[in-house]
Amino acid sequence: MSGIGTAVKQLPLAQPKQRKTDGFRAIQATLREFMRSLFDTYHPEAHYMRGPGPACAAKQAQKTR
Repeated sequence: MSGIGTAVKQLPLAQPKQRKTDGFRAIQATLREFMRSLFDTYHPEAHYMRGPGPACAAKQAQKTR
């Protein structure tokens, strides 16, 4: 029973090693974002309503009669 109830030795956490590929990954991420911005076809401003449409105008015309 010598193993039960004994204190567990805490080891310091290892610091991650800085790899030589970190610079490559940064360049790769920048190029990926650039390509995404070049070929992005989604423009949300094209889908937002800019004001009342023809149905609203027709409804208002009926109320004023």
